[in-house]
Amino acid sequence: SLGTGYSTGCPTVGDISEALGAKAIIDWLNGRAKAFDKKGKEVKADWSNGKVGMSGVSYNGTLPVMVAATGVEGLKAIIPIAAISSWYNYYRANGLVVGPGGYIGEDADELGYYIVRKRACKKELKQLAIDMGREHGDYSQFWQDRDYISQAGNIKAATFIIHGQSDWNVKQKHATELWKALGSTPKRMFLHRGGHGSTFSHKVPRKIQDWYDHFLEGVENGITDGPQVEVELEDRTLIVQNEWPSENTHEESFYFSNSKLSSFAPLNKSLVKITDSGRDNKITTQIKDPTKKKNGRVIFLGNKLNKDTLFSGTPKVSLNLSILNRKAANITVVIVEYTKNGKAKVITRGWADPQNYRDLEIGEKLIPGKTYQMKFDLEPKQYLISKGSKIGVMLASTDYNYTLRPKAGTQIQFTLDANSFVKMRFSN
Repeated sequence: SLGTGYSTGCPTVGDISEALGAKAIIDWLNGRAKAFDKKGKEVKADWSNGKVGMSGVSYNGTLPVMVAATGVEGLKAIIPIAAISSWYNYYRANGLVVGPGGYIGEDADELGYYIVRKRACKKELKQLAIDMGREHGDYSQFWQDRDYISQAGNIKAATFIIHGQSDWNVKQKHATELWKALGSTPKRMFLHRGGHGSTFSHKVPRKIQDWYDHFLEGVENGITDGPQVEVELEDRTLIVQNEWPSENTHEESFYFSNSKLSSFAPLNKSLVKITDSGRDNKITTQIKDPTKKKNGRVIFLGNKLNKDTLFSGTPKVSLNLSILNRKAANITVVIVEYTKNGKAKVITRGWADPQNYRDLEIGEKLIPGKTYQMKFDLEPKQYLISKGSKIGVMLASTDYNYTLRPKAGTQIQFTLDANSFVKMRFSN
C-alpha cells in the first residue's frame, strides 16, 4: 500500500489514493496495467487468468473493501476480516471523538505514522491531521472520502464478511453496516465470539477456502446455499439466520421512568441529574450495584426475564437532556445484563455529542440549561440474555476507554418523558 515498505507515495489512511494504488494490482493481473522490476524491466502476469481474490485482517482487510468499492473488473471475491467500512465509525461516533478500543487518543494521522516507511511523509501526515479535524467529531468531507458504505453500490466482488462480536477496536458496526449496504451482491457474514481478528471455530477456514473455490474456480461446493449469516454466541453456540438482525426478533420501545424501563411512556415528566466523574471511573465499575445512587450515572432496570431471550441488532436511543454548567459534554449509553447471580455484563454501548443533536456535519455550542432532543444508535450486538436476568440501561457521560477524558464535574440533566426511550430487538 502507498507509503509502506518499499512502495512510493504516502499513506492517506483510506481515501481514493490508497484504493487506486491497490486497484492497480488488480489491473496488472488483468493485463490492463504495467509493472516493472527493480531494474526497470517490465514484468507481465501471464500466469494470471484475471480472476482475483483479496483478503486480510484489520487494515489489510479494509484494503479489499476500498478496492472493491471502485468497481474494478476482475476482483471476483473478497474476504474482509475485522475490516473498517467507514473511517468515521472507527474514530468518531454520533458527533463525538471516540477512540478505537485499547487505543484511546489515537487518530488517523497516528495510524499513518504507524504504517509509513521510516522517516517519510511527515509533511503529508501533518496535513492529514489538519484535514481530519481532531477538535471535533463532525462528519466532514475528510470522513465522507473514507466512507465505503456510501460506495457499496459499486462493489461487484462476492463479499464474505468475518468479524468479532467482542471486537471493540474495529467495532462490529463496520461489518453489519457493510452487510446491509451490499444489497444484491453475493454476500455471506460470520460474526464470531472473539475480538479483533478471525477465528478457527465452526470450520471458518474451510468456509474461506470454499468461498474462493466457488467464485474464483467455479467449484459448486454449496457455500452459497442456505442462510448466509452465522452468529457465534458467547457459549460457542452457532445461530444460523437469513438476515441481520435476526429475523426471529422484533423491536420494542422502553421508556425511562423512575429507575425502571417501562413499555409505556410516563404520564408526568420527571428530572434526573448526574455529575460526570470524568477520567476517574470506568464503565465496568459504574454499571455495578444498579439500585444504588451514584453521581456519575443513572440506571433503569427492566423486569426479570422468564426465559432465555435473544438480543439482536442496533439499539436506538432518544434522549431529552440539558448540560447545566458547560457548553459540551460526552454522552454514553450502556446496555447491561444483570444476572440472577448479581453480575453485571455489558451487552453493548454507544456514545454521542449533544452539540450534534441537530446535524452530524455541523456541531454547535450548547446553551447551559437549555433542553435538547437527540437521537442516535448504539453499537450492534447479538447476545443471549439468560432467564432470570434483568436488562439495564445506564446513562452516563465520560467513557474512560473510548471518549475524551475531561475534568470531572459536568452536570447533565435528563428529562424523563415520552421522548426519552430506547428501542431494542428481542426474540419473539
